[in-house]
Amino acid sequence: MNNLSFLFIVLILPKDVFAHHPLNGEIMENFNDGFLSGIGHPILGLDHLLFIIGVGLISFLSKRFLNFSFTFIGGTILGLVSMIWGLYLPFYEIMISFTLLLLGYLILARRQIRYNGLLFTLFGVFHGWAYGAIFSNDIKLNIDVLFGYSLGLLLTQLTIVILGFKLFSYLNRFKSNNFSVVPVFSGMIIGVASVSLFEIFESSILYIFN
Repeated sequence: MNNLSFLFIVLILPKDVFAHHPLNGEIMENFNDGFLSGIGHPILGLDHLLFIIGVGLISFLSKRFLNFSFTFIGGTILGLVSMIWGLYLPFYEIMISFTLLLLGYLILARRQIRYNGLLFTLFGVFHGWAYGAIFSNDIKLNIDVLFGYSLGLLLTQLTIVILGFKLFSYLNRFKSNNFSVVPVFSGMIIGVASVSLFEIFESSILYIFN
């Protein structure tokens, strides 16, 4: 299977891409389970992964690594904890898609708009709610699972942001013929967000008429 075929399958089957669960649906029972899930969730979720890499790109473009990286990651932990205690909006999946769309716009309009760390904290809260959705009623939540999951999320997201920052710093050295990877990556983000939104609304419409 060539790369184009794989990309096509990824785009038309977003549910498989957004599986998000490294334990294959098994219940988290201890620190190790929580830690492994925390590591895997941002990586297995294409929407989360692209957004976190995008945070690294924003950090590179703005030269304000701490402002956006730590505000976003801090927001995800805040959202995770708040969801566990019942403080969340039920349509956070839609909001995540909109955060991707807005991030794509912010990347393209980097010279026309002033980035706001508070906005990225809000983005983080939405993603944190999605991370927290893994704690269903079937999971017996305990402090070991929560701490392991939070630590896994923290370390994984920070690693991805740093790698994204370094990646775009490296790619920026190879500009030629006015080509830039920035709008290409922005287009990828917007494309994934659009497919995700289409699937969400399509599922809702089908549910209403069935």
